[in-house]
Amino acid sequence: MARITFMKEGLINGRPSYLVTKDGPCVASIYFVGQKQLKEQGGGLDEPHWVLKHPSGRLDRHPSLEEAKNDALKI
Repeated sequence: MARITFMKEGLINGRPSYLVTKDGPCVASIYFVGQKQLKEQGGGLDEPHWVLKHPSGRLDRHPSLEEAKNDALKI
């Protein structure tokens, strides 16, 4: 079974960001998008959320960090 780990990378938008590794190599990252960033970016989203970003560029949005981490465990 593969070992998934979450390593704190730094702060993005005032919250910790994480690198998701699977048996060593990075397979995704998790970071927070707050209300301020949503207003600056536009795009129609209005709820702050956590993003699970895959190396392919795909973004999965989650309402909580716990849900983003649980989704990352499925990678």
